[in-house]
Amino acid sequence: MAANLFADLEVAANLETPGRQTTDSPGSAVRRDAINQWNSFARQDQIALEAELNDFYSLHGQMEATTTAVLGNEPRSNVKDITNYRENLQGRVNSRNEYIATIDRLMTLRNAHATNRIETTGYLQRLRVKHVERRDNDTATISNLAPLLASEEQRNLEGRLNDRWIGLGEMEGGGYALPQVWVKRSTTNVITDRLVLKHINPAPPDATPSIWTADKKPIEAIAMLLLKTKTGSERIVKLRNWRLGPTAPFGETIVSHAWLYLEYCGHGDLFNYVVEQRKKYHPEAFLWSIFEDLVVAGLLFERGGLDSGAVAPGWALIVHRDIKMGNIFLGTSDRTTFQGYPTAKIGDFGAACFIADDDARQFEEFDNDNFGTETAKAPEQFGEELFGRPNKKYKMSSETNIWAIGNAMWSLVNKTEGDDQLAGGFREDYQTPAAFTEDVRTRYSSTLLDLIRSCIRYLPENRATLDDLRSAIQSATTPGSNDLADGLRNAPKTDPGFKTTARGPYMKAEGYKLGTLLSEWTEEIPPLPALRKRKYEDAPADTNNDDAASVASDDDLGGEEGSKMVPREQDLTAGLVFGSDDGDGDGSGGSW
Repeated sequence: MAANLFADLEVAANLETPGRQTTDSPGSAVRRDAINQWNSFARQDQIALEAELNDFYSLHGQMEATTTAVLGNEPRSNVKDITNYRENLQGRVNSRNEYIATIDRLMTLRNAHATNRIETTGYLQRLRVKHVERRDNDTATISNLAPLLASEEQRNLEGRLNDRWIGLGEMEGGGYALPQVWVKRSTTNVITDRLVLKHINPAPPDATPSIWTADKKPIEAIAMLLLKTKTGSERIVKLRNWRLGPTAPFGETIVSHAWLYLEYCGHGDLFNYVVEQRKKYHPEAFLWSIFEDLVVAGLLFERGGLDSGAVAPGWALIVHRDIKMGNIFLGTSDRTTFQGYPTAKIGDFGAACFIADDDARQFEEFDNDNFGTETAKAPEQFGEELFGRPNKKYKMSSETNIWAIGNAMWSLVNKTEGDDQLAGGFREDYQTPAAFTEDVRTRYSSTLLDLIRSCIRYLPENRATLDDLRSAIQSATTPGSNDLADGLRNAPKTDPGFKTTARGPYMKAEGYKLGTLLSEWTEEIPPLPALRKRKYEDAPADTNNDDAASVASDDDLGGEEGSKMVPREQDLTAGLVFGSDDGDGDGSGGSW
């Protein structure tokens, strides 16, 4: 009712007037006088006042709210966040302008009446002054964010991380483009996040079509992107972001450029683990945990899920083509089994290809000579004709991944990256990796070794299936009289069995551990710019939950996922040094 709105304003004015004593009770004198005054107005005046009172109260509560409560912390990076924040600020400026105009009209209408109370006029004037000041503050913030937005748009265009991140050097391992470890620090230089930046420069789609999608995106990125949301994907290195760069000359050829922002695995890869522990044998329970991790990954490659025989709608088989110890990484345990062991995660999808059920491509179209590691290739990667099957042509399949998984386990047991006798391919008199030695057979159960050999049979149709492998591993490691995993399958990570010299792998400490001081890892710590010294960014990011990570900070991890980027010239020519947003352009880490 309009009369009540009018009375509400009169009471509010009295309550806000210094030295005035009144209440907002239905029978208060101020409210009674206000109702009587309203009833004395001409009908046309009541109509005009009612419209302005409705507008006033529709905006009043919103406009009285504080900036932080409504819009949150002012973003200092991430183009999307800054843009949204500025748009929200501008929307509030527009609403506040409307609110101020409503106050002006309301005062004009009230001033036309001789009975206008001076307390109400003063109240409306004070409201106007306050909200003009707030509007002007918001307008100034919008202006101040403009150069920051321009700077962030440039950083985004170039794919650089914000300056909370510091590059700490290259990862161990082979490859022509070594990935680089980056860590994110808090205001007190505590590590809150880690990732690996990897630059790839595959030949363009017309030269190597098998590693590109139909819409010319690198399968290395797209395969990991498709896998990362699947149940069980903790067995695959997580792709946290990726950007596609330009096509540019590289020596005498033309290559494409892309940047991958990857999960950091703090215990390194299996190959380096074996090198460091070459004189020591691995506990069998640890081997079972690795085997199961690889099989789960293989199931996701095959069908996009873990349900027996059920292929996810629209899913195309992923053939990795380079599963080996050097491409299996050991990350912080994030699975529900063998919790005291690191989780084995398959990474480096640079040779991966998609193969649909109705794929009609010929063997030579996959360009297998240029992809994979010879001692880690299945027989059908060397040629479509296999010994003993002269009238059959083989294609790569899920069995190709199965062979590679078995070969990686064979390598782990034998502490070498594949059988050197297979470096030139398979021979009619040498169709599988070498038999296990007597020493190996005395240290590990025949159940484990036989299961590994069932994966590396020469003909694809003779190899074990992934479902059979998973079932056999679960049976062999389920607590009971036949448990070959020393009761560790379902044990909590604090179980001492994971740490004893008889059972626990001789694992080096996790690198760049979350929560540790940056000074434990490097002496070169550039100062944190003032605009990044904000406590709410100090919360550790949950890298397994994109939403949680975004709540912890406004970090865009190098820009919009999958978008085109224009790297700086020095990033392409000077060893691909990739700088953070530190203003001087040279970054703080090595090449990657």
